[in-house]
Amino acid sequence: MTLARPQYNYNNLQDFEQLLNSTLGYLEKANMSNLGDFSPSGKNVNAGYGNYTIYWQWFKELGYGNWQGSPYCAGYVSTMLACAFGLEKAKKLLCGDLYTYCPTGVSRFKAANRLFDTPEPFDIPFFYTTRYSHTGVVVSVDANGKGFTTIEANTSSGNNTVIRNGGATCKKHYTLKSVRVAFGRPDWAGNGITMTRLSNAVKGAGESMYNLSTGVGGLRTTSPNVNLRQSPETGKVIGHLNFNESVFPSRKVFVNGNP
Repeated sequence: MTLARPQYNYNNLQDFEQLLNSTLGYLEKANMSNLGDFSPSGKNVNAGYGNYTIYWQWFKELGYGNWQGSPYCAGYVSTMLACAFGLEKAKKLLCGDLYTYCPTGVSRFKAANRLFDTPEPFDIPFFYTTRYSHTGVVVSVDANGKGFTTIEANTSSGNNTVIRNGGATCKKHYTLKSVRVAFGRPDWAGNGITMTRLSNAVKGAGESMYNLSTGVGGLRTTSPNVNLRQSPETGKVIGHLNFNESVFPSRKVFVNGNP
């Protein structure tokens, strides 16, 4: 029995990373007889090298046809984004649509001016061998900026080595000098996705919160050095916003009658 496709509708990358972590160690299957799940036994059952995976099963359920037996690193990225954030939002994050072919992903990010030479957390890396041929998700960047850690499918363990048909879902580390790679940067903020879950402190001093939608352009600050606080009005200052900077608030609270 195959695990049903999850539909989480997350609004933050912290939960997305947990979802990716849950897939680590999943082995591709020899055939369609048992695609397993993300339990320890389900990751190992029916292991083989046939490129049959639960990711392709979910990809088919999303309406993209049967890709079982095909290399699946890009299918993994597309499917996990759709499971985490919903299909329509995943298509926007990938600059147009889900993808199964790395050069297609690169072209879309490039056309959207969202392709970069250096990584940020939760970028989509595209590794170049004889062409752009492997992908995954960046989950962290080294403090010195010289390396990054990914979660990838259809690979195997081995840092600084691009393995594009390895049979497993793995966490790997690369130095920028060791690989040729371009980084697609989804517009997380523009799609209402925050880095971390909203904590109780952020939700604001026990006041009633109201949903707020800003649209794709967000709101722009009209003053320089606007305080970003841990809670409304009197909370600890945890950062600042620049003049004319776009922000995408998802909740509104009234303090003493003022929003």
